[in-house]
Amino acid sequence: MILAPALGIYGFLQYVDPPVWDRFWMTYTSIASIGQPEPFMVRVFSTMNAPAGYATFTAVALLLFGFGRARLSLLVAAAPSVLGLMLSMYRTAWIALAIGMLFGLFHRRTVRRAAILLFAVPILGAAVVLFSPAGDALSERLGSFGAVSDDSSGLERLCEYAELLNTDGGTLIGNGFGSTDVMQAGALAQDGQFVVSWYAMGLVVGIVSVASILWVAVLAIRGAWRSDTLEGIAVAGIVAGMVVQLPLAVISASEVGFLFWSLAAIGASLPPRSAAV
Repeated sequence: MILAPALGIYGFLQYVDPPVWDRFWMTYTSIASIGQPEPFMVRVFSTMNAPAGYATFTAVALLLFGFGRARLSLLVAAAPSVLGLMLSMYRTAWIALAIGMLFGLFHRRTVRRAAILLFAVPILGAAVVLFSPAGDALSERLGSFGAVSDDSSGLERLCEYAELLNTDGGTLIGNGFGSTDVMQAGALAQDGQFVVSWYAMGLVVGIVSVASILWVAVLAIRGAWRSDTLEGIAVAGIVAGMVVQLPLAVISASEVGFLFWSLAAIGASLPPRSAAV
């Protein structure tokens, strides 16, 4: 209730006029997609190290606000959070949030809250597009959902799979875990969990790794669904959104990894079927 709105407000200030320390980070980091260290040219990352981690954190916060017990939290805390989420321009988190909200419509305990969330978030997002300095950039970003064939980001992800198939990167054994500077000439960009698992652990173990993530997600969703509590449905919606990110983002590292491993612990600690509530 305090942290997420504060990060959203800081993100807006960062977009309008990035502080010196943020300019320094953007100049010397190797994240090319973070934007330029100039006013109105930043893909907001707030106090985190990249737009992806910040946007995913904010999407999770919005689901907690919407499915939580405090009814006023949606309007009080969601506005600056939606502002920051939009300015991150990270479409994967937008999709994850939409999936989480839709998930809530299928449970009787959260159908009304999910409907309010589905009504309020698009209105707040539209207000950001219409009245913020990033309106044109956001309109172009939103328009990319209707032009998949011309989506450079999506095509880049497909090219990563092709490169793994055509080079030694896509081996059966894998290349191990390490730090790869994507700005280095010839370095393979790694944007999705499938690509990261395949490159690091090889095709066979990589498939097992991804299958394990999916199995934990299924256990968490099933257990949360059967718990019939607001908190449980919120967890299930968050996990469903995380699953959607698998081919598009790395959900086992950085700030996003903190969320993932938290959910993995929830899934692993579920009671047996006979003892489930």
